[in-house]
Amino acid sequence: MSGFFSTNWGDVVGAIGILFALWGIWKSKSAAERAEEAATETRDTLIKSDVIGSCSTAIGYMEELKRLQRKGEWPACLERYSSLVRVLGSVKSGDAQISTDDMARIQGAITQISDIEARVDRALADSKPVKAAPLNEILSKQIETVHEIQMKLKKSVRKISV
Repeated sequence: MSGFFSTNWGDVVGAIGILFALWGIWKSKSAAERAEEAATETRDTLIKSDVIGSCSTAIGYMEELKRLQRKGEWPACLERYSSLVRVLGSVKSGDAQISTDDMARIQGAITQISDIEARVDRALADSKPVKAAPLNEILSKQIETVHEIQMKLKKSVRKISV
């Protein structure tokens, strides 16, 4: 056995060195995979946070629209409807891993807001009165919808960061 080590000492050391190198490669690959997972998780959290902020903006616009409609400030409402549709569109396209059902609910809100905008625009063009109560009822339901989606996103962000 002593003769084996004296004649093959370099080979044994080389084999041990290769084993350490392979172990180091495995460890660095594992660390790189963990870093990639953390980066992806951080990116997803930032996207969700952005969509959560857009939901807050949309809710604020809808609350403002309810107030403007009660006061009969229809020209201001027309401007705000367009802004609201754009914000809801950004929620829908925000890549925040929103469920298909919730995407459909956001699309439903966009459709309803667009319909309200068209109704108000036609009524003003025809010099007809616009009743705020039914429009505010629709907005109230859409506020609940957007708020529910926002809470789901907040809950998923909390799960990730814990």
